[in-house]
Amino acid sequence: MRAGSRSPSVGTSGPPARAALEFFGPEHVLFGSDFGFSPTFLPETLDDIEEVATDEELKRMLYEGNARRLLRLGEVPAAA
Repeated sequence: MRAGSRSPSVGTSGPPARAALEFFGPEHVLFGSDFGFSPTFLPETLDDIEEVATDEELKRMLYEGNARRLLRLGEVPAAA
């Protein structure tokens, strides 16, 4: 892959998510799902993200901040 390329999916386990963060950088990775095909898929995926996102700022970026920036929705509200 080259810089600036897009990956539609990094899989549903810790190692691919960790590799995506290392390769693309945390400012270029976000959480997304087309959930619906398995009752365990979404909870397991969230567990995997929690495993690799070790601090609250990174979690905010992956779950909301990067998508807000990409879609030009404004800044992420400060954590309470």
